Amino acid sequence: MFIGATTYFLYVLSFIKPMIWSFYLVSILVGIGAAIIWTAQGAFLAVNSDELSISRNSGVFWALFQVSLLAGNLYVYVSVRSDIITRKTRYLLFTVFSVVSGVGLALFLFIIWRSFIEKRRQKNLTLLTGEKKKNFRDILQELIIALRLLRTRNMLLLLLPFAYSGEDSIG
Repeated sequence: MFIGATTYFLYVLSFIKPMIWSFYLVSILVGIGAAIIWTAQGAFLAVNSDELSISRNSGVFWALFQVSLLAGNLYVYVSVRSDIITRKTRYLLFTVFSVVSGVGLALFLFIIWRSFIEKRRQKNLTLLTGEKKKNFRDILQELIIALRLLRTRNMLLLLLPFAYSGEDSIG
């Protein structure tokens, strides 16, 4: 998640001194970073949730994501009171956004650190219980289960808000 979030941080930084080449470069990087961070976030939720807490944890994540969009847009609305954005206003806006992104990026370090501790604990438990590693067939079965889940009614219903949210962030 840290790597994916770093691309978003670089994207925000690119607006402080806008240059065409940097916009293209960070747009490509943020596309790659988005794939990384969303996949990692889903895996993080799956690993750190059980059947009882997955709905709550997903809801908390989704609420924080939506509130961040509202908070950022509200800040821009309050800060920009005219039709023209001056250089000073742009610096202020994107400095604030960069600081917020940097704080979020730093928080990912703590999340990753905790997951490493959990992995180490799980590895020690695995060594004690003598479980064997998953082979290719087990991984393939997990992939098939995930694809079957994608075709369920609930997942198909969720595709609409996911698509809207993705389109909304693009344009």
